[in-house]
Amino acid sequence: PVFRKIMAACSSLDAQLVLSLGKWNEEETSVRETLGEIPTNALVVDYAPQLAILERAAMLITHAGINTVMESLRHGVPMVSLPRNADQPGMAARIEFAGAGLGAPATRCSQTQLRSLIERVLREKPFRQRAAELQRSSVTAGGAPRAAEIVEQAIVTKRPVMH
Repeated sequence: PVFRKIMAACSSLDAQLVLSLGKWNEEETSVRETLGEIPTNALVVDYAPQLAILERAAMLITHAGINTVMESLRHGVPMVSLPRNADQPGMAARIEFAGAGLGAPATRCSQTQLRSLIERVLREKPFRQRAAELQRSSVTAGGAPRAAEIVEQAIVTKRPVMH
């Protein structure tokens, strides 16, 4: 249902939608068969090269998993989040708090509400500006390589890493 909702919300946008389905059912078959009619502006695939797409993306619609959120911010791309469970609602709240996007629970967000969130993130410059600021901050801080160094140093020295 969430994929159909995303396609419907984006169907009349002057934008290319790339919808990556994954293989979410026990049979490990494509979810494509359950989608119904696919809008002409939608490219539907089982898997997409997310990092390559983020290099060109105007925005990302995400479930708000930490890896996807961090990759989006690393590319300066604002987001609309549709969290479902686990850490996703917390990450969605952080996206909004940081000013890098908007969100609503996947199960309670209507197609109309989703369309409104998408339009706001695309139209209102502060979302893109804040995502770009977070991108610069991530690069300056050293990103994942620096985080790994800090963890390794803390393990080896058994002390907090202050600098």
